[in-house]
Amino acid sequence: MHKVKGMKKRILALFLFVAAFAGLAAENISSKILGDSSTLTYLGDSITHGGRYNKYITAYYITRFPSMKVNFVSKGISGDTAEGILKRMESDVLNPKPDAIILMIGMNDSARDIFSTERPNPPEKIAKVRKYVIDYYKYNLNRMLKEFNEAGIGRVVVFTPSIYDETTTGSKQKPLTGANGVLREFGSIVEQTAPKYGAKVADIWGQTNQLNCELQKADKSATVISADRVHPQNPGGFAIAAKYIADMGESPVVSETEIDFSSGKALREANCSISDISKTGSALKFKSLEYSLPIPVSAELKKIAELIDFNNTFNRQILSVKNLNPGKKYALKIDSQPVGEYSARELSDGVNLAGNALTPQYKQAEEVLSLCEQWRDKYSKFRNFAYVELKHIKDPQICADPAKAVEYVRTNFPEDKRFKGSAYYKGVHEFYCANRMNKDKLSAEIKDLIKRAYEAAQPKPHAFEICEVSAR
Repeated sequence: MHKVKGMKKRILALFLFVAAFAGLAAENISSKILGDSSTLTYLGDSITHGGRYNKYITAYYITRFPSMKVNFVSKGISGDTAEGILKRMESDVLNPKPDAIILMIGMNDSARDIFSTERPNPPEKIAKVRKYVIDYYKYNLNRMLKEFNEAGIGRVVVFTPSIYDETTTGSKQKPLTGANGVLREFGSIVEQTAPKYGAKVADIWGQTNQLNCELQKADKSATVISADRVHPQNPGGFAIAAKYIADMGESPVVSETEIDFSSGKALREANCSISDISKTGSALKFKSLEYSLPIPVSAELKKIAELIDFNNTFNRQILSVKNLNPGKKYALKIDSQPVGEYSARELSDGVNLAGNALTPQYKQAEEVLSLCEQWRDKYSKFRNFAYVELKHIKDPQICADPAKAVEYVRTNFPEDKRFKGSAYYKGVHEFYCANRMNKDKLSAEIKDLIKRAYEAAQPKPHAFEICEVSAR
C-alpha cells in the first residue's frame, strides 16, 4: 500500500511539473500521416530490406513526435518486384494489418540487365522488353493499390523509385545505360496512378536524380546511391526520408521560441513551453520544455543536408531573443554548459540550434538515432527469414516448424548452382540456419529497440542562459 501511495505521489508530482510548463503552450505540432499507436509498414525490395530510408523516417517520427507511439514494421524483401508483393500480400504484407504503408518498388521490375553492354541486345529487343516491363509495372501497381483499398488501409504513400545511377565514375560496375529511364517512366506511372486510389506520392526519383546531378558537378565519382549503382546507403536514405517529409507536408518545426528581453516575456512558444523567465542586468535566464528533438546530421550526411538545406527546411529549432543590446555579442548556455556565442542581430533574427552538436538536445537525439540504426540492422537481418521462406522454401507447413525449415534449407540448397558463388545468397542461408530457432527472440529485440528509442526521445526541461560577452 505504501508503495502504491508513493507511486501516486510521484505521478502527481510529474503531472504538476509538466503542467507548469504546459500552461503557456501553443502551436503544438501533429503528424499529417500517422496517429498514436499507428502501425506503419515499409514495403518494397532490397532498398527497403536494407532499411536506410526506413531508419531516417523512423528517427524523424520518434524525435519529432515522441508522445506518439508508432509500431514500425519492415516488409522489404531483396530482389522483390510488384508482382512479388502481390503474391505475399496476405501471408506477409498485411500481417499485421498496417494503418499506413510506404511503398517503394520498381528497381527489379525494370529488367535493367537488358541494357548490358557486355552481352548487348538488339535495339528492337530492348524496345520490346522496355514496353513490356512498363506496361506490366502499371498493371501490378493498380492491382496493389486496389488491394490496399479493399483491405481498408487508411493511408498509402507510394514512392517513385529511386534512381539507378548510370553516371557515376566511382563504380567498378559498367553502367546499364537506359535503366534509369525506365525507372523515370515508373515514376510517371506512380504519379498518375496513386491519386486515383487516394494514395499520396513522394517523388523519390526526382529527388535522387537532382541530388546526383548536383553532386557530380563537382565530383564525377560521387553518387547519392552507392558504388553498386542501385542501393542507397545512409546519404541516399537520408535524402529519401527528407523528400518524404517534404512531400507529405510533415512539420519542419522542432521548436520555435521567441522572447522579448526588454519585457522578459515569451512572445512565441511553438511546440515548447517557456517558464521562469528572469533578467539580471545584461543576462537572461529561462526554462524550456521542448516537445521534440532535432534530427542529428552526421559528417557523412553533411553534403546532402547542405544541398537540400535540411536544417532550415526540415529541422527548425529556433531561438529568438528580441531587444538585446545592439552590436553586442552574447554567450548561450544550456544547463550551465556553453553551446555558442551569437550577436544580438543573430539572436534577434533567430538562431537555429538544430545543427549545434554541443546542445543536450542534439546529444539526446544522437542516442535516439543510434537506437534506430540498431533497429535497422536487426530488422534487415530479421527479414532474411521471410526472404528464405517466401522465395526458397515456399511451403507454409515446413516454415511453421523451425527445425524442419532449417533442415530443408540445408538439404535442398547445399551446392545449388543458383547460389554457388553468390556471397549474398550464401550469407542469407547461413544466417537463416544459424538463427531460425531464435526468430522470436530477435523479433522481441527489434520491438525493444523502438521502445528504448521512444524512451530516449522523451522531452526534458532545460535551463537556458544568455549573457552579454565582456569585451576582450
